[in-house]
Amino acid sequence: MNSEGTGDERHWVVLFDSIHFVLAAERVFRERGVWCDLVPVPRDLSSDCGMVIEFRRQDLAAVRTILEDPRLGQQRVYQPVGDGHQEVGLSG
Repeated sequence: MNSEGTGDERHWVVLFDSIHFVLAAERVFRERGVWCDLVPVPRDLSSDCGMVIEFRRQDLAAVRTILEDPRLGQQRVYQPVGDGHQEVGLSG
């Protein structure tokens, strides 16, 4: 069970280019009161960084706003699908 008490619920993830951006984004998530967790990159995804930020689907609007900050570098957002993840666009 995760810290949110949601059992096996799978979270959306944000993949960054470096751990520097992951840590910077984590700080912003927490400052804005958006739940997140740092976890290893899921096996079905690839990154030189090694870590991703997990977040809850219901926080997607807040995450969109956070990720507009150019200081957080380029990132990709994935939703859980079956046994893997599918990239989703954040526009709109």
